[in-house]
Amino acid sequence: MEMEKMNHKKVFSRLGISLFIITVLVNAVQYLMSLLINKFVPEFTESSWYLYSMLIVSFYLIGAPVFYLLVKNIPVRESKEKKHLKWYEFICLLIMCLAAMYIFNMIGVVINLVIGMMVGNINLNPLNSAIGGLDLLPTVLIAGIASPIVEELVFRKVLLGRLRAYGDVIAILVSGLCFGLYHGNVAQFLYASALGFIFAYVVIRTGDIRYTMALHICINLLGTAILPQIVQMGTMATMIVGMGVICLIMAGIVLFILAIALKKLKFEKGEITLEHPFKTVWLNGGMILFVLISLASCVMVLLSL
Repeated sequence: MEMEKMNHKKVFSRLGISLFIITVLVNAVQYLMSLLINKFVPEFTESSWYLYSMLIVSFYLIGAPVFYLLVKNIPVRESKEKKHLKWYEFICLLIMCLAAMYIFNMIGVVINLVIGMMVGNINLNPLNSAIGGLDLLPTVLIAGIASPIVEELVFRKVLLGRLRAYGDVIAILVSGLCFGLYHGNVAQFLYASALGFIFAYVVIRTGDIRYTMALHICINLLGTAILPQIVQMGTMATMIVGMGVICLIMAGIVLFILAIALKKLKFEKGEITLEHPFKTVWLNGGMILFVLISLASCVMVLLSL
């Protein structure tokens, strides 16, 4: 009954303003750290741990805990279902996730290319530009393992849990889009949102965030550590990777079509039905601020400001 009595527009505004606050906070901490490091230990900027240390402090140690504190008073609805995934179900989900990531990453790259040509500054994938050339060990530990765990806790545990009362569709769409927007660039927005939708669905249907942590870790390790190492082996290795990606995309599309045809996907209504979903969810002060700062970040990345 507690959730039913709340002003739902204020709930979404609270979630939005909390995401806005941690976005500003994380960027402010990273900026301050860069100033201090460049002033007192400039040699550290040459280390692969330089960028990762800023991520650890700003997001893991400050941003994520602050977000939880800001929204902890909003009631949580845990998933009603408890399903154990069989190993082949996990593999099928992983294939669909990889297919979605590659498809939407390609779309993002094309959009970045077109906009980059218009503004005279092409940056196809900001993530690859940021972590390219960094040492393998910190990349595996931070980008491959730690980041997926923290992101799943923030977006699929803390955020998703506070959206469940509004039904599966709203919970999946809002948490997925917020996950994509938080990345702050066009290339990652598309595939991060797509992955966010799948991850949210998996958590809702299984009631276990460990599955999405494992999926997220596999995807990040493949994209940031394993494939870059293989590609460095030469043209033949790059061609094999390309063929593998095409096969994954085709397999993922087939699996998704089968899931729809066999009616494997289901979406339950929530305890609360919103009379005007779009207006309630997005047309409030908090969400508007979060969307604006995310769009501003996208523009800055495109212009490389």
